[in-house]
Amino acid sequence: MTLVKVRKPNTTFPSMFDEFWKDWQGANNNSDWVPAANIKEEETKYHVELSAPGYKKEDIKVSVEDDTLTISGEVKVENEETKENYVKREFRSGNFKRSFNLNGMVDLEKIDAKYEDGILRIDLPKIQTEVKKIKEIKVG
Repeated sequence: MTLVKVRKPNTTFPSMFDEFWKDWQGANNNSDWVPAANIKEEETKYHVELSAPGYKKEDIKVSVEDDTLTISGEVKVENEETKENYVKREFRSGNFKRSFNLNGMVDLEKIDAKYEDGILRIDLPKIQTEVKKIKEIKVG
C-alpha cells in the first residue's frame, strides 16, 4: 500500500504578524493538518488506524475510487458570538483529507470502517490469491 500525503504549501518562516492577522483578514481558516495514521499488515488484511479526535462519525467519509482509499473529515462550526476575549484559540474546525493507494491488493467489497473515541479503524481484507501447486514431472 502506498501512502499519499496531501498538504498545502508551507511558507518557510511565517512571520508573527501573519499569524496574528490571518483570522482578522477573513482568510480561509482550513489548516493543513493531516491526521496521524498507523498501518499494520497482517496475513489476511491491512489494518489502518487514523487519529481524528473531535469529529463525529457523521463528519467522516471513507471512499475508494480508482484504487485509492480516501478518508476525509469536516467539522462545521456554527458562527456563534462569544463574550470572552480570547488571545489565542487552538480548538480546530475545518477539514482534512488523507489518501492511500491500494495497489489492487484489497477486496473492495469487504472493507470495514468503525469510528470510536477519536480513532477511525479500517480493515482492508487482502485479495485472496490462489497458491499454485507445482508438480514436478519426471522426464523419461
